[in-house]
Amino acid sequence: MIINLLFSSPRWLYSHLWFSDIPIALFILFVFNSIVQRVTTKGPMIWPVFGILPTVALHVTHLYEWGGEALIKCGGSFYYRGMWMGGTFGIVTSDPVKIEYMLKTNFKNFPKGIAYKERFDDFLGDGIFNADDELWRTQRRVANSEMHSTRFIQFSLDSIKTLVHGKLLKLLEAKKGCVIDLQDVLLRFTFDNTCAVAFGVDSGCLDVNLPETAFAKAFEKVTFASLMRFLIPRYVWKPMKFFRLGFEKTLYDAVKIVHDFSEKTVRERKLELLSNKDSINGTSRCDLLSRLIIMEQDKKEKFFTDKLLQDFCISFILAGRDTSSVGLSWFFWLITKHPSVETRILDEIYDILRQRENLKKENLENLTFTEEELKKMVYLQAAISESLRLYPPVSFDHKEPREDDVFPDGYPIEKGARVVYCMYGMARMETIWGKDCCEFKPERWIKDGEFVSESQFKYTVFNAGPRLCVGKKFAYTQMKLVVASILLRYRLKVVEDPPGQSIVMLGHLNVESYRDVENWKLLTKLGFNMIHFKQKMSGMLQSRTRCRICGVFKPRNHLIMIFQFFSSDFGQKHAFCHIHIAIALFYIFIFSVILKRLTTKGPLIWPVFGMFPTVGWHVFDFYEWGTDTLIKYGRTINYKVFTYFVSAFAMAFEKVTFASLMRFLIPRYVWKPMKFFRLGFEKTLYDAVKIVHDFSEKTVRERKLELLSNKDSINGTSRCDLLSRLIIMEKDKKEKFFTDKLLQDFCISFILAGRDTSSVGLSWFFWLIAKHPSVETRILDEIYDILRQRENLKKENLENLTFTEEELKKMVYLQAAISESLRLYPPVSFDHKEPREDDVFPDGYPIEKGARVVYCMYGMARMETIWGKDCCEFKPERWIKDGEFVSESQFKYTVFNAGPRLCVGKKFAYTQMKLVVASILLRYRLKVVEGHKVCPKVTTTLYMKHGLLVTMEPRPPKFII
Repeated sequence: MIINLLFSSPRWLYSHLWFSDIPIALFILFVFNSIVQRVTTKGPMIWPVFGILPTVALHVTHLYEWGGEALIKCGGSFYYRGMWMGGTFGIVTSDPVKIEYMLKTNFKNFPKGIAYKERFDDFLGDGIFNADDELWRTQRRVANSEMHSTRFIQFSLDSIKTLVHGKLLKLLEAKKGCVIDLQDVLLRFTFDNTCAVAFGVDSGCLDVNLPETAFAKAFEKVTFASLMRFLIPRYVWKPMKFFRLGFEKTLYDAVKIVHDFSEKTVRERKLELLSNKDSINGTSRCDLLSRLIIMEQDKKEKFFTDKLLQDFCISFILAGRDTSSVGLSWFFWLITKHPSVETRILDEIYDILRQRENLKKENLENLTFTEEELKKMVYLQAAISESLRLYPPVSFDHKEPREDDVFPDGYPIEKGARVVYCMYGMARMETIWGKDCCEFKPERWIKDGEFVSESQFKYTVFNAGPRLCVGKKFAYTQMKLVVASILLRYRLKVVEDPPGQSIVMLGHLNVESYRDVENWKLLTKLGFNMIHFKQKMSGMLQSRTRCRICGVFKPRNHLIMIFQFFSSDFGQKHAFCHIHIAIALFYIFIFSVILKRLTTKGPLIWPVFGMFPTVGWHVFDFYEWGTDTLIKYGRTINYKVFTYFVSAFAMAFEKVTFASLMRFLIPRYVWKPMKFFRLGFEKTLYDAVKIVHDFSEKTVRERKLELLSNKDSINGTSRCDLLSRLIIMEKDKKEKFFTDKLLQDFCISFILAGRDTSSVGLSWFFWLIAKHPSVETRILDEIYDILRQRENLKKENLENLTFTEEELKKMVYLQAAISESLRLYPPVSFDHKEPREDDVFPDGYPIEKGARVVYCMYGMARMETIWGKDCCEFKPERWIKDGEFVSESQFKYTVFNAGPRLCVGKKFAYTQMKLVVASILLRYRLKVVEGHKVCPKVTTTLYMKHGLLVTMEPRPPKFII
């Protein structure tokens, strides 16, 4: 029977299967296998054929953040697999126990590995970075001995001082007041310095005109092209190397330049040392290359051949060039975000300088620091260490075990696998660094006034174990001297990024208070806010789709259906089978999404549409506050009394706003039928509108009854809200203009106008003053001056202290700051009109009847032709002249509309915002949460996409009175 079954199976398959069924069935199995693996390993999604690559591609714009989050969710480690036929596999970890096991306990079993050596072989050869075993040990021993010698330490310090004062400070002085890419300047500095220390030559990169040198350019190309070999399968880049195609051609040409330069330098240095007695005795040359040549001179069997000398020095340049410059770039960015840290560093430097006997006689231009003074800079070293912890220059590294192994916690690892350890992710793990792991906190490195080092395996910035960086002391000395020299003379200010861009140092760190606005001219024409429309719509689709999945589809059924495909139903009704497969594919996709949601609680990955951003609750925004204020003002109803019903009203109002916006984005011939059949967002709109109208109708009806039954109310002595005033105005008229329906519509319009605009305007305002502490200081000084004019100020309780209308009017600088905030971030960022007839603008632009004229307030604020060259700066002073607030033209500053439709609530809005700001700033200091991304969200109102996360610190009473 079994034999018959075996022979009959191929005939049955041939008769009943279509060719297209095979890949579809395989795809179903692959996806199902991926889901099972996803649930069991709790790591990122592993896809058929392509492995982890599609998941990485989805997160490529924020790879470090995603990797860190994935490690946290997986408890510190997860398995991964690359592409079939040449891809890698292994473990990604941030577990200090595993890292210590690799880098120390079982060091011999975790070398650099063949894959690493093969990819860097053309560039680094047998240099210390690319070597293992005895070749590495010998180089390590020589490097450790020489780099910790008194002679080399003094030489390297002198080299840094010469470069800092001879080139770096002169370049910064020449560029003072201009925008410079500090990352590029620091990269040139570290390249010149490492070349001087390694080869004893000046590469000439740090001249004032910032030239492009062939050696430096080639070094940059070699580094990038070598990295490409890690991203592309071996069977792809090997033929490319053989035929010299693409980046392999670039690598070949660049390596030749680097090797020609290093070969020439080694040859000439040997001739120089042999012909100079002082040099060969070590009295004039102290660079690394010269010291190695001198050490080898009397040996019969020389270890350092000319080729190995080249490789060793190139490895040293690679180690010191990028790491120090990148680390310094992130450091300077962090201290501009944390001025209190900068102040403490400067205080430390000043205290050290005051200990000098002849300080007053010294010229600041030539003032430098001794080795002993640098050692005393404890807080500076702590700040640099903390910066390197959060933004390690080498954010991940990997090892390959020679034999199968098992980590102390039971994780097995196969021979040939890769163990990737992620320093960036480690810095953001609470289990390693505590609950404040994501904060920039230099104090964590100081105890009793002394710098305290952390475990190498917890803080792997300088590697760990036997491979601990031999240049660690050199790196700290270099960074401390550069930082102290710059901060002593200059205050750095980072150029503001355009809203909507997260701060990621992809290529530049532009400093000084200037930003190029040429690109904004184009963005103004296109309408800046539409750039992020896709992300916004994706987020809304996500929330709707997820609700439908939970309500309609039953994920359990897909398992039964899959078994049916490959048993009784398969092949009996072939056409129906294809429908089943399609449905099953859809169910499997949906099931994978739900499983991912339940297991990782991370962003959802959807079939076809990719990953939709998940919008969280805002810790600090003014949405509820705006709703409460306007309902109370417009109708004199405190919605907290009607807890359920009015919460439904607020939620309905939000849905109506969004669904109405959708009608502008979708063609009329689409949303009209949707409205008729009540489908999709039109069904949501219908339900939400009913709640809003029922609430407003009930309120109008009850208010009329109240006013008719209360003489004081009808005479206007007790009710002053807008609805009551309109009813009272109409009471004696024979022909009433305001019907009940119009009363409802009028008050709803008032809530729409004021609800979001004031709260959103205030959110942007508080974010801006958090970024500009000098503005906050001036506002507080103004408030204090006004309060000091009160006679009985000392007797007043701060808790109950408020402001009169006259006092609010005196707050000129506060009004200027609010106006400037509204200019840069107008709550309604664009609007439009439609002409009734064909028309022509004054400049000759024709406009047809029925067309839309969209005017963009957001773009106007960033036009030099309107607001001048400082248009992109937050500058409240532009609104003040001779100590008085000066209004701008309505048609230049259209935040409150203009012409006959000028906002009637403008005065109300200013009063509300000034009172809120003054009341909060008087009592609290707001600090935006570190790392929180602030960018606009595309709706009818310019919300912050992720809200405004802040911490609120009470102000000490001594600053108030």
